[in-house]
Amino acid sequence: MSARKAAGPAARREPALPGPVAAVRPVAVEGPGPLEVALGEALAEALAERDAARAELAAAESRRALLEAAVESLDVGVLVAGPDGRIALVNRTARRWHGTEADAPDAAVPAPERCHVYEVDGVTRLSARRSPLHRALHDGEVSGQEVVIAPPDAPTTTVVCSGRALTGPDGTVLGAAVTLTDVTVDRAREEALRAAHDRLSERGEELDETVRELTRSNADLEEFAAVASHDLSSPLRAVAGYLELLGEVHGHSLDERANEWIDAALRGTLRMQELITALLAHAHAGASEHPRELTEVREVLDQAVLDLRGRLRGTGARVVSDGLPQVHCNPVLLQQLLRHLIGNALDHRSPQHPCRIKVSAELSEDRWVFSVADNGMGIPPGERERLFSLSAMLEQAARTGQGIGLATCQRIVERHGGRIWAEDGASGGTVIRFTIPQRQPGRN
Repeated sequence: MSARKAAGPAARREPALPGPVAAVRPVAVEGPGPLEVALGEALAEALAERDAARAELAAAESRRALLEAAVESLDVGVLVAGPDGRIALVNRTARRWHGTEADAPDAAVPAPERCHVYEVDGVTRLSARRSPLHRALHDGEVSGQEVVIAPPDAPTTTVVCSGRALTGPDGTVLGAAVTLTDVTVDRAREEALRAAHDRLSERGEELDETVRELTRSNADLEEFAAVASHDLSSPLRAVAGYLELLGEVHGHSLDERANEWIDAALRGTLRMQELITALLAHAHAGASEHPRELTEVREVLDQAVLDLRGRLRGTGARVVSDGLPQVHCNPVLLQQLLRHLIGNALDHRSPQHPCRIKVSAELSEDRWVFSVADNGMGIPPGERERLFSLSAMLEQAARTGQGIGLATCQRIVERHGGRIWAEDGASGGTVIRFTIPQRQPGRN
């Protein structure tokens, strides 16, 4: 009794299992069979293919979205049709031109027979068989076809269409694509240029007729001047001759006043003869038969000074030059021009000091600017505008006996494509400047 109590709970034994259960042994689990392995591999392969297909589909969708966005953003119109000719794609630009909702990608362009599309004349409606998509689909290609899109509620647009049929690897026709390029501004500009050309052509014909008329008028004027010079000079010579004869034969019997009258009459006939000669020179300066050649201006000036040597010697005047170039001009007219300008300086010399005249030139862009400067009395500013006027010169000639040289100078300069004007000299006097276009410039 005491021995069982000492053992306590630690000495308790588990009850023994029934006999049959005590006889069971652990059983080893066998691996998957061939069928299970094959099914697992097939399932894994299918899942991998599914994932790859999904990735490829996602990439394709991304490319498709990118392509659609690119087509939508183009400034040219794009139309795509399926093999049956039905329109499958219209980008934003094309929708706007056709007057449909530009921001609605699903908005379709009406069928060609219901579109407001016309031939290039803008009046003849474009037939379905003439539509660019139809031609591209059935002919294989369309290039440079110009049409006018004129929907009722949108601006008229002139476009040039080009496109081709779309085919698969085996040659099957999948549809057609056409691009539309806006040429409205170009055509408007071309039309404006054509209209301007037509106006210029008309104006050119009018100018040609004017030139012919001016040529005839100049020829008539020169002929008239020559005839008038001869017809007027002959009576003047006769008058002068009789006045001289009257003075020689009866001068001793006439008083001093009568002889002064005879002298005044002779001077008047001389001024009239000089004026007739100047008018003839003025008319001749405007004639067209004055060929130009490369001319040494210094040599022409020397000849003009030689022609005036009597007046220069009598007045004590001096003419100097500086930097005179070669120019393309008519040397005879240039000599006449310089002679008139130097003579004008002599006419207006100052009595206070000896007359000095300087002829110079300087290149300004594409033309030579010549200057004839003197130290004379100068020209009042109010008279400069009329200085080269023929009417003003005639008034002066009648009043002072001086000729119409400055009016002839302007005529000569204008014949050479230049201009002439007067300025105050830096230290008094007057500077007459004139231009001649540069051709083959060269300086002495």
